[in-house]
Amino acid sequence: MISILNSYLKLKSSSYTYSQSYNNYKKKSQSKALNLFNKAAKEIPAYKDFLRKNKVKYENIKNIEDFKRIPLTTKENYIQEYDLKKRCWNGEITKIHTFAASSGSTGEPLFWPRDLVQEIEGAQIHELLFEKIYQVRKYKTLFINSFGLGNWIAGIYTEMCLYLMRLHGLPFTLASPGYDQKETFKVIREFSHYFDQTVIACHPPVLKMLVENGKNESIPWEKLNVKFLGAGEGFSENWRDYLLSLVGQHDKFRTIINIYGSADAGLMGFETPLSIALHRETAGNHLLNRTLFKSERNPYLYQFDSLKKYIEAVDDEIVLTMNSAMPLLRYNIHDNGSTFESPTLLDIVKEHSPLFLKTLRVNSIQPKDWQLPFIYIFGRGQYMTSLYGVNIYPENIKAVLEHTSLQPLVTGRFEVSKESDSSQDPCMILRIELKPDVKGDKYLKDRTKTLFVKILKYINSEYNQVEDKFKEKMHPRIVFHKYNDPLLFPEGKIKKMA
Repeated sequence: MISILNSYLKLKSSSYTYSQSYNNYKKKSQSKALNLFNKAAKEIPAYKDFLRKNKVKYENIKNIEDFKRIPLTTKENYIQEYDLKKRCWNGEITKIHTFAASSGSTGEPLFWPRDLVQEIEGAQIHELLFEKIYQVRKYKTLFINSFGLGNWIAGIYTEMCLYLMRLHGLPFTLASPGYDQKETFKVIREFSHYFDQTVIACHPPVLKMLVENGKNESIPWEKLNVKFLGAGEGFSENWRDYLLSLVGQHDKFRTIINIYGSADAGLMGFETPLSIALHRETAGNHLLNRTLFKSERNPYLYQFDSLKKYIEAVDDEIVLTMNSAMPLLRYNIHDNGSTFESPTLLDIVKEHSPLFLKTLRVNSIQPKDWQLPFIYIFGRGQYMTSLYGVNIYPENIKAVLEHTSLQPLVTGRFEVSKESDSSQDPCMILRIELKPDVKGDKYLKDRTKTLFVKILKYINSEYNQVEDKFKEKMHPRIVFHKYNDPLLFPEGKIKKMA
């Protein structure tokens, strides 16, 4: 491990400048996945047994097409089937670097070991964002880690990545108040005025509350040149625009950067100015969205480095292969989505949206700077609700709660369930967390329901057709909950919805 760290520290720069062609980069990532498979098949006791049970001989897996026929591992058939120790290299658990706990949003919390390799890979990706987007070598930067600090992955993983970056010579100052907003405000008041910019990292719903509460605390956001790093769940471009308006920023492509990750896989994807520009284009161009994603749903869009995480799409779900203290081989994380090679995606966009290249030029976005594959995510299927045959997705509801008239009143956290009314007809219950000191009166309930129907009829064609027929039966029953409701919305708890 020390040699791996020394190799990283000796690199002059970890910027993503690939001298080889895109095809060579693709072949190299495939070769790396195959090598990991062969090593794991011999040195991971659990995976060795998994292959035996599925009658797979690793010697017969000679190319990437063979690899794609290997049975998928899942939380059910692998993680919960084998003891944690047997899922580590050579069945040795005491040599792992650290571990994180899953959020428990899909069941009982599980522990996910990591080694130093993962932290270094995360540091390299963070360096890319810090150098090319936040431009920390040009601007004196205060970075505030407001993720929760503990066994959940976001806070400590970010802390470790930033520590490695600092060792590597990247210039910035780190503060880590965690979830405590009062401590975050103290740091901002005491230190931000010494720096050219302040970058705050936090889960998007908490980040929104932090900025709104900061206004009440007389934090002068407009004077701080504040930027943001999010993780844990996606958000709409309306949400991005709203947050930009609160802090007086105008750069839609470099102010708020979101990361796609999870406790089991760590950092998988990340927004770039190019991916944000594409997401904004598809959000407003329904034909392009359907052409690219074969859906009327507008997914969250990221880029990823397949040399660090080899990602496939199998039956419209994300399948991951990655090295770690507990490597994952063709592991189905059950996020709905797929991948695109960079040249393919851009060619389709140019064909269906000829003005897009002008948008890039006007905003100084060079596609050659971001020659990495894309991953798009719809979210996890278990969070979808079906009502009279219509699928209502988390991002549909997010679009409602992110309306400009509701954002100042609700946190963005919600829960959906389906019950039967007095006539035994299905009824959708939408539970929404209010901001502190906001009362959920009848006017707000009616306003929320009206917006729900209006927005879903616009973005969900199935809902539009069925609502025309069934009317009120397709309208949700709105239930408001107080801020940090201990049963549904406890403090610090972030549910991965998408």
